[in-house]
Amino acid sequence: MAQPISGNENFTSVVGNSSKQKRSLNSSIINTSEIVNNDLSSSTSDIILSDNISIKGDLTTEGHIIVPNSDGPPVVTTNSTTITSVFSSAESSDCAGFITSIGETTGGDQITLTFNKPFESAPNAIVTPYNEEALDAEFYVSTSVNDLIININNGGKNDPIFSYIVIG
Repeated sequence: MAQPISGNENFTSVVGNSSKQKRSLNSSIINTSEIVNNDLSSSTSDIILSDNISIKGDLTTEGHIIVPNSDGPPVVTTNSTTITSVFSSAESSDCAGFITSIGETTGGDQITLTFNKPFESAPNAIVTPYNEEALDAEFYVSTSVNDLIININNGGKNDPIFSYIVIG
């Protein structure tokens, strides 16, 4: 079995799977040439991180960026008296998903998605209308470390659905 690549011990629980051999990386600074030379970069490799990672450079992927919702979908609430229900879809996460509201919007309504895990600072968010009702709602977005808030300006729209992406 291959020896682990190790450095200082701040990096926790990293496991690679290459050619059915598992390797542990216990380092907060990993030299990419060490990874290549130790066969962790093969097309059959999986590297699982259980802590934070910082990349000083560009990140390029030939695959998709997939964000699982291991904490379940975020909670969604509203201040509206005419929207009867709001929720995020089952596959939604803090980073991406859908927000559905049931009922009629009024100007001044707010729909708030509360993140499962707070961001270090207010994240950037892109919210787009997913149906015509959301398009007609004329809304703007604000964020905090804990929340994504959709502020609705134009009332009288039934059942708007929004899609969102959050990067923090």
